[in-house]
This record gives sequence, structure tokens and C-alpha cells, in this order.
Amino acid sequence: MIRTELRLKNENFANPTLIQLQEEFQNNQTKWVLTANIEQVEGAEKLVLTTKEGYIFYITETKTEYKGKDKVVDTSSLGNKEALKLEVVGDTSNGKLVKITDLSGQNYYEIEYQIDSQDGEWLPIKSGETVEVGYSGTIHARLTYDPNKGTVVSLSIEASNPSITAKNTDTSNLVRKTNTVFSDLFDITWGSDGTGSIEYSISGNLNFKNTNFSSTEITNLSELEIGNYTVTCKIISPSKKEASATKDVKVTKLAPTSVINASNSNVSANAIYSEYDLAYFRDLVNGGQFAINGKVMNDIDLSKVCSETVGNWTPIGEYNSTSSVDGGARNAKIYYDGIFDGMNNKIENLYINDTSLRRQGLFSIAKSNSIIKNVEVFGNIIAANAARSNWWNNTWNNKQLYKQCKYNSDKWIIIRYYKRN
Repeated sequence: MIRTELRLKNENFANPTLIQLQEEFQNNQTKWVLTANIEQVEGAEKLVLTTKEGYIFYITETKTEYKGKDKVVDTSSLGNKEALKLEVVGDTSNGKLVKITDLSGQNYYEIEYQIDSQDGEWLPIKSGETVEVGYSGTIHARLTYDPNKGTVVSLSIEASNPSITAKNTDTSNLVRKTNTVFSDLFDITWGSDGTGSIEYSISGNLNFKNTNFSSTEITNLSELEIGNYTVTCKIISPSKKEASATKDVKVTKLAPTSVINASNSNVSANAIYSEYDLAYFRDLVNGGQFAINGKVMNDIDLSKVCSETVGNWTPIGEYNSTSSVDGGARNAKIYYDGIFDGMNNKIENLYINDTSLRRQGLFSIAKSNSIIKNVEVFGNIIAANAARSNWWNNTWNNKQLYKQCKYNSDKWIIIRYYKRN
């Protein structure tokens, strides 16, 4: 007779070791067990069991393929061992790599995991394998075995916050067209979840007084007009964590360039790119810098700084007297005394509508040795004598290379101005 099966009923054994089996056979099964010894057999440790009937059994530790479902191991039954180990072992392009290791020593438990929620399907995984969790989240792992119930092992991945500070860069007195990208104004430290997106926004006041300004498209100081600004930089990490910082910027000087003077030499000048530049240039002259030079770099539309809605253009060399006496202009305290080269560009939409004013135009009063040339002006002037063009002699007109622009049959855009000796 050959015995092919050995059954041992003991509800205390969930996964008995060889020593536990040896003790059981030696202490409690002596009616039919003769010897129970642990020996090395064919390179493996086995329990060699002989019975009183003369049978020999070679027993190894249980290696059942059974994998229980939908029950969670009560880790207290594992002799206070840590059932599972969850550890971050690396980074991926999308987050963190977590390794799941079975420390229970009970290889018939099935390892399962879920990311974030525990309400969905639990996914199987083998001990030692890794799972991509993401930049921020929680991985839950469990051991399942049918007769048991109990606990879940979890590990939370929390991304560190990004940070940003404004650099100690002096931006209190910048030159227009300064070529500095906004990214040079801030120091950014990204968090553990990697590099995210950057958003810039600018708010301020053009010409320090005229037009409120805001933009999310400008990214370089060279694009800012004369004025006061606050640049805000907001960074957003891949896991949607945010940080922001601000930097105050003050643009106070027009961009430098040069013009040709009466001696055919290059002299320094202010570059005029926009309507705001021209208005600021005008304010500098009317504020007392009568001899500064200007150079128009491109066509300019004045509609944002003078219109029926915005108000009248104040001329360069401002003259608002209602007197018809020429001596009032010749003795004016505000006048232009520099070189203004229009570079054959157009200045459009000049607007003045006040019949009480005299000597109105792009310029009002200019000194006799000033040079205003190569400029073409379009728009509408209604003033006390804006329609007349016979105050100036031909010698002065020809020398300055003016072009006259007719608005309609009875109004002229005045670009030939009264000159102070």
C-alpha cells in the first residue's frame, strides 16, 4: 500500500513553518508518527516524516498557488511584522516611482494596490514591483487572503512647494527699450514635482499720469512705454501648486539715438517710437528741457493721447494765449529749441478743438535756430487761427523741409509754426 496524501487538520495554522509542523507531529500526532526530523534533502530543507505504517513523507513549507480575493490581511496575525513596505525609489516624467515589497513572509497572500481612492478596483502586483504614483497623491496597498480581514498600508506623496523671489535688480530709472526679459527679474525654485508653467502680468500707468495699462502678453522691458509698472510673475507647478512675486519697474528715459545737426554732425537725440513717447517728449520740452532733440522712428497714431474723447493735443512749445499780438508769441516762456527729425514718417490723428486757442499744432512756438524737419502730420485742428498758413516766410519754410497737409477745403493742419527769435 502506498500513501499518497497526508492531511493535517489544525485551524491554528494559516501558513505553518517546518518547525511548527515538526512540533505538531512530535507532540500531538504520536499515535501514527514514528519520527519527524528536519533534514537537507536534494539541496532543500525538508521535514522527513516516518509513520508507524512504514511510510516516509518529505514535507516542504507550503507553496500553495491560492490567492485570496476581497479580504484584507489582519497584520496583527503576522506576529507584528510589517506586512508591506512602500517606498519612493525614483522619479519619472510624470511623478514618483513607488516600490511595493511583501514583508509578511506569507507568499500565498496576493498584493493589490490603488492610487488615491480605495473605492475602485484593486490592481494586482508582485512583490518588488513599482508603481507610478504621480507628483502628488496616495498609494494604498493590501495583502489579501480569504479567511482574514483587517488593514491597508498607505503612503502619501506630497510635492514640495515651488518658490519665487524678485532679484535685487535696480529697475527704478530704466531707459526705454531696455532689452531685459522678465525672467531675468526673478529667481525661481521649482518643487519636487518638477518644472511647471510661468505667467507674467504687468499693470501700471503710462507716462506716469495718462493711461492705465495692463497686459499679459509683454515679456520684455523693451516693450514698456515710459511709466510706472508692477511686474507680477506667477509660477504653477505640475501638481497645481502656485507661488508669485512682484517687481516694481520705472521707465524714465526715452531710448537714445542720434540726429544730424546744422553742421552735419551726429548729436544725441531721443528715439520716439509711439504716441506715448511723443507725449512724454512734449512734456519734457514744456517742462523746461527746450533744447532736447527728437527722432521719430516710425509712423505714429495719436488717437490714444488726443481725440474728442481723450481731449486736445497740447503742442510742443505750448502756447495757449488768446492774444493776437505776435509779440506774445515771440516772448513766450515755453518754446522748442532743439532738432526734431520726423524721418519722413507720418504723425496721424492730431486733434485740437478749441477756438479760444492760438498758435496750435504739433508744435506751437519754436526758436529761430531750431530744426523741425521731415515730418507729415494728419488730423484736425480747430483753433483761433489754425486755418491760416501765411505767417511764415518762404526762407524759413524751405529750410525746414516741411510738408503741408490739407484736412479739408477750409482747414489746414498747422505744422509750420511761429518762430521765436
